[in-house]
Amino acid sequence: MRINHLTRRELYEAVWKTPKSKLAVEYGISDVALAKICKKMKIPIPGRGYWQKLKAGKGVQSEPLTDFSGNSHISIRDLRSEMLKKDAKSIASLNDDRYA
Repeated sequence: MRINHLTRRELYEAVWKTPKSKLAVEYGISDVALAKICKKMKIPIPGRGYWQKLKAGKGVQSEPLTDFSGNSHISIRDLRSEMLKKDAKSIASLNDDRYA
């Protein structure tokens, strides 16, 4: 199991550099889970149309990171690796049953 350790500032910078859907894949979680983490940590995320406007060369700005009184360290467990292990075990089990 892989765990990504980062600070609130690092996640903020990543969210404004990479679309949520792509970033979530890198961390091995869903984009909804990533959005929930950002909400809990009070990290603003790009709104709808942000990436299209950026791609079109329109002027877009990121929202500033505000102060946060909680712990600023974040650990994100890569659920993808756990799911792949379960899938591999299931497939192996199916193959064993077929040839029994």
